[in-house]
Amino acid sequence: MARTGWSSPLATALCAATLLTVGVGAQPPAAPPQGAGQGPGAGRGGGGGRGGAAGGVIFGAADADKDGSVTRAELKGTFDKWFSAWDGGTGALTQDQLAVGLNGIFPAAPAGGGRGAQNQTPKPEDVAAMMAALPDKAPATPARPRKVLVLAKSQGFVHSSIPLAAKTVEAMGDKTKAWATTITYDSADITTDNLKQYDAVFLASTTGTFLDDPADAAATAARRKALLDFVRGGKGLAGIHAASDSYHGNPNPPAPAAAGRGGQGGGLATQFIAAGDTNADQKLSKDEFSGLADMLYDKVDTEKAGKVAQAEFAPRFVAALPAGAGRGAGPAGPAGPQVNEALWPEFNTMIGGFFKFHWN
Repeated sequence: MARTGWSSPLATALCAATLLTVGVGAQPPAAPPQGAGQGPGAGRGGGGGRGGAAGGVIFGAADADKDGSVTRAELKGTFDKWFSAWDGGTGALTQDQLAVGLNGIFPAAPAGGGRGAQNQTPKPEDVAAMMAALPDKAPATPARPRKVLVLAKSQGFVHSSIPLAAKTVEAMGDKTKAWATTITYDSADITTDNLKQYDAVFLASTTGTFLDDPADAAATAARRKALLDFVRGGKGLAGIHAASDSYHGNPNPPAPAAAGRGGQGGGLATQFIAAGDTNADQKLSKDEFSGLADMLYDKVDTEKAGKVAQAEFAPRFVAALPAGAGRGAGPAGPAGPQVNEALWPEFNTMIGGFFKFHWN
């Protein structure tokens, strides 16, 4: 366990977590390039991202002048804005980045389950068992009152254990009197001003690019900087399980039936890679992404009219994409090079590693 600057009660109580205060480099994280990403309200065509509704959502985002039709320039301009907003400065979009960005234009997943939804209430029977297992007191008296912020936001796969993990940290602090806890499912709470009141941030199985706002590069950069500055200033950071399944590429994406590492946009991201990845590196460069927009428009504007109404655009757009397109050859030999790369190197260094793959 790395040094945290905390008194022993907290370090002991959270020994199952990865607690660390790491001297990462002095350079602030690079802000993603500014770009007018589309917000979750754009083009709500109703329903998920695998059928005709996906075409409706894309249409709504691309119809910039809201005249009920989409031109080639509008579609390419939208793709250009998305690339600028979603690219982390590497010059290419990974499948995870595409999935996260595309999820930003889809309607929010319904409450109660699914890869994009987050239940915030643990089961009563689990809470009862957890409370019975907690220690009655801390092994030492805290030198002063402590405050912990539990961040339970997942941007990728949502673990069902998250609400119980958050409740456990809160209950442990309350029962032992070692610290007080605030639980949040909103990454917007990671700000420089808000973090001043806390002694540690606890990441409860956060996944994906959990701090990022695909539609707001400035907000993303500010949140990242706030967390890094918090740790660099000597405060504590704890992470359990899927806190390390964050900010990295995905070398062996799941099969299409399990598509959606990141919700409704996951399946569409797979199809975008399959249709537009001309050099088989499992990423889309800016030129490849623009070329994908051109190819798709050629297929939806069958009459070569220069504009396509939604009734024709939506089904043609979906039909233009490869169905069940290749996600590599599986764990034994994925197509193209692996892309299990760091998406935010400072965080990857700070948390100490990331998932290489996940067992079935």
